[in-house]
Amino acid sequence: MTETTAVDLDALGRRAGEPDLAVAAAVRQWLIDHDRGTRLGRLVELAAWWAGVAGHAQAPPPTRTAWGLETFDPLGAAAVPAPEAGAPGEVATTDPDQGITAALSWGLARADELADTGTDLILLAIQDTPQVAAASLLLAADLLALDPVESIGWPTDGPDGLDDEAWMDAVVDLRDGLFRTRGLRGDLTALLAAAGSPELAAATALLVQACIRRTPVLLDGDNALAAALLARRAVYGGNLWWQCAHAGDTELSARVLASLQLQPVLDLGLAVQDGTGARLALPILVEAAGLLR
Repeated sequence: MTETTAVDLDALGRRAGEPDLAVAAAVRQWLIDHDRGTRLGRLVELAAWWAGVAGHAQAPPPTRTAWGLETFDPLGAAAVPAPEAGAPGEVATTDPDQGITAALSWGLARADELADTGTDLILLAIQDTPQVAAASLLLAADLLALDPVESIGWPTDGPDGLDDEAWMDAVVDLRDGLFRTRGLRGDLTALLAAAGSPELAAATALLVQACIRRTPVLLDGDNALAAALLARRAVYGGNLWWQCAHAGDTELSARVLASLQLQPVLDLGLAVQDGTGARLALPILVEAAGLLR
């Protein structure tokens, strides 16, 4: 198997800076002074945020956007070369730890690629498979120090409509997962390996490196928010580089948003995490940025 260099997200995160908060504050005050603060509502905050991440009080709206994980293949990141024809009893498999490390490297490289090609806003949506959703739930519960019932809610809570038996199975699965991740918060790579999601690993690394490259990100849904929770542990103030397009309507979603100090741009009750939220939120951000001119 080809060796992959270990990735230390915490060390990388210390290289990241903050947006230009002075520019953001000046823009916010200018809009308020011109009696537009109350009439334009949240657009004022979005305009100030865009000015801060762009570093200019008259920054043009985002025009060069790109999807962060559009070309990521988790199986390709973890794949072991197939055996030669005729080799008896050999089967190509994947190594979970190798897959996580390769995914982290991919995420770093993807953020660099987007920054180097002039992308001024990354749209981040993570494929919503059962495996990714379970890993997102596990990581959010671990990082927020919640027990399984607090994380999942009671059987009658939320849109999933879990019956008692399905709810008990979900609680047990999450409890077992939290045993695996216990004590790993100080090592993000180990925590991601325990969660077993290359998709979340790639997204987390991309978010960390995007902060380093001063590239803002629009997060689409709860899976992207779980990756942001992880990235924020490596990058103090990383949440200042992000906006949330939309999030779920569960108590856990609300807690994640509160921890990240983010407010969704949209509240449409979207239950998909396929980029729809980011596509719909982008024109609102563009409109807000237009106030800078």
